[in-house]
Amino acid sequence: MNGTSRPPSSAARAGTSRAVGMAMLGSAIAMATLAALAYAGVLPFDDAIRGWVAAGVGVAAVIDGAIGIYFLRAASQS
Repeated sequence: MNGTSRPPSSAARAGTSRAVGMAMLGSAIAMATLAALAYAGVLPFDDAIRGWVAAGVGVAAVIDGAIGIYFLRAASQS
């Protein structure tokens, strides 16, 4: 190594942003599925906390999806 590093190119940044965005959207879909399964009673949670689990995981899915969309939009604008 010569000790100098070049900043990544615009195409490399766009590719990385696209990959992160797609991974986060996949994670959001998985969490939304788990929230629906918890709410439907398929996952073994006590009835007293079933709604809280579904709501918490559902909110996390929405936030994860929003961040994923942000990264995808950033990739398309580069």
